[in-house]
Amino acid sequence: MVDAMNVKTPTIFRLTKQYGQEKIIQGVAKMFIGTSLYFDKALSADEAETIVVECLSDYELSNLKLEDFAVICKELKEDKIYGKLTMNKILNHVKSYRDRRTQQAIAQSLDETQTAKMYGNDINERIHRGIRDTSKDKTNQIDRTRADVKKYYK
Repeated sequence: MVDAMNVKTPTIFRLTKQYGQEKIIQGVAKMFIGTSLYFDKALSADEAETIVVECLSDYELSNLKLEDFAVICKELKEDKIYGKLTMNKILNHVKSYRDRRTQQAIAQSLDETQTAKMYGNDINERIHRGIRDTSKDKTNQIDRTRADVKKYYK
């Protein structure tokens, strides 16, 4: 899930803007149909497309990436779901995946913040240190040029 979250690919909403909604719906629907083959009854194309349209209509789910849907399909295959794979089971799993992904993103952001604080990335300190360092360098340059000018005129 972390790898799918951090990959730099566009979301399915953006992909629908680039390639058209029909292509994306068909592609993701085929992923769900392929996953349903592992269970008692395969999903029909209409059922799978309905799931994808539902995901695209929900703002939070439309921000998932194709990699996220691949992880969802893999989890569905490995999960202990008995009987047939229904639209309701898939949508519930997608929503639970979204919640887990959100929690993971929050934890990752907090870890990055703590790491930045630990290694001295305090912005105020960096600004003041930068100003002090550059002002010392400029003072040294001005002193050198004054000395050079005095030597030139002597």
